[in-house]
Amino acid sequence: MYYRHFQVNENPFRPTPDPRYLYLSAAHQEALDHLIYGIAERKGFVMITGGVGTGKTTLLRALLNDLDAKTSTALLLNPFLSEDDLFPTLCDEFAIPAPKEPSRKNYLDAINSFLMENFANGRNAVLLIDEAQNLSRDVLEQIRILSNLETESEKLLQIVLVGQEELKQVLGQNALRQINERIVVRYELTPLEREDVAAYIVHRMGKAGNQGRLPFTKGALFAIYRASGGNPRRINAICDRALLAAYSRQSAKVDKKTVWAAAAEVTGKPLPSRYQPQNFGIVPALLAALVLLLLVYIGHDFLRDRQASPDPALQTEKTAMLKAPAILPEEGPGIKTAPAMAASSLADAVSPDAQDPGKSLDEPDQSLPDQHASGQAMQPESPIQQQGSWRLSFAEALAGELAIFAQNPQAARGQGGAIFTLEADIQALARFLRPFRAAVMCENDLSGCFALVEKADEQKVEVYNDQGQIISVNRPVFEEAFAGKVMWLVPERAAHLRAAPGDRGAVVLRLQQILNQSGYPLEADGVYGPKTLAAVLAFQRDFGLPDDGVAGFATMGLAFQLTRPDAELPGGGGLP
Repeated sequence: MYYRHFQVNENPFRPTPDPRYLYLSAAHQEALDHLIYGIAERKGFVMITGGVGTGKTTLLRALLNDLDAKTSTALLLNPFLSEDDLFPTLCDEFAIPAPKEPSRKNYLDAINSFLMENFANGRNAVLLIDEAQNLSRDVLEQIRILSNLETESEKLLQIVLVGQEELKQVLGQNALRQINERIVVRYELTPLEREDVAAYIVHRMGKAGNQGRLPFTKGALFAIYRASGGNPRRINAICDRALLAAYSRQSAKVDKKTVWAAAAEVTGKPLPSRYQPQNFGIVPALLAALVLLLLVYIGHDFLRDRQASPDPALQTEKTAMLKAPAILPEEGPGIKTAPAMAASSLADAVSPDAQDPGKSLDEPDQSLPDQHASGQAMQPESPIQQQGSWRLSFAEALAGELAIFAQNPQAARGQGGAIFTLEADIQALARFLRPFRAAVMCENDLSGCFALVEKADEQKVEVYNDQGQIISVNRPVFEEAFAGKVMWLVPERAAHLRAAPGDRGAVVLRLQQILNQSGYPLEADGVYGPKTLAAVLAFQRDFGLPDDGVAGFATMGLAFQLTRPDAELPGGGGLP
């Protein structure tokens, strides 16, 4: 209904688990990495849990699209199977011919024969079960029996259990401890963080075809986060209802009042008091009017008496107030984003009041600027001390990072990137070769400020001020303010790279070259063997990453930071 009005080709917030619309937040990327790792390494059991609507089913669909042709898959979406239904259903999913005599043993023998032949042909097999918290104890016991199908060294069937948080309680029962103890890969999927909600909406609108002005105001985006709690399913429902409401009024934008009204309809919770219509009735209204008139009358007499005998101190204060210039809120120039990056609207999509929970939600909304509006990227200046604050707000720092990111066509190409976050000490910053954000304490010793860092060394840290100019801050000054967390943008095509032991090819070769450039020497032969594994483990431990030996989003995201933007691979080809 509202597609043409908001410049989209389809509903960007449909409730179905369409993998095309999967937004890979840091949590979703980690969950996907756990799934791929557990399957590729034949770990047997993998479990993913999370709240209702956090994107588990969409993640499963995306996983099915990512698995290669050498992996046979069976997806069970109906967990309410009886113990007599599981094996026949599994045979149907794997296209295994049913035995002539349909006994449970014959079905199990047929499944085992299929898996052995599959393994002999160099293939893997995966059983994925959604809503697994609803499986009965008897069916779970049969699934345990399936996990016993193995060779001397390898599991023939990888079993992925995906379910709500109750699944942990179900498997925590003493009667099911044999299954629980076999699960070696686990991950709990959490809702989106505050800064991810805006990126999520930008991502889905872009996938639906929106390339122009985003309809959601800054206040609306913060209201969506507050009303949804970062839950993707709630975000979809609220956004869809809010777009429909704005369309019905022929409004080009969705403000926070519309969002709160949509949230009330979707969640069934009442509107915040500031948005509830007030209807006092005639009698209370008359009483309120009489009280107001009485107060005006009393106030008039009070002021008349004060004017008759003025207080000298009061008169002096009044005169000083009249002479002092009025201080009005000023809209600073901030840091403008470059128009080259499709996701540049993310900087403007982040609400300033989202960083300050105490700020009133009733302040006037500002519409998001056109994604293709002209804007100047920051031009670095000589590293000399200049006027201007280098402790920036979240929106200023992110906008500046997007501008720098967009200056690199290799990095900005595609749908944008993912935000990488790392706990780091001050010594690690000198190894970073690309600009990054660093969480710092504000000048009043409160948290919530950021520095946009160009580079750091042992003496100074070069940062961007609020005018987009590079200034030098003494290392001790920066170190005192540094809060221990850094962030940067990883391009989407680099964020999806992954390499694990046993892999071969271009991704492994790239990883080896990056490790060599980062001080972890090894032969770059494109084969993920023991030496590459040792280098990856050392790299992960040095920077406090999970030392699992798998180069997923965390490892690749950090490796991206440790390569120069103009770095060249041996034989040509720039790093992303």
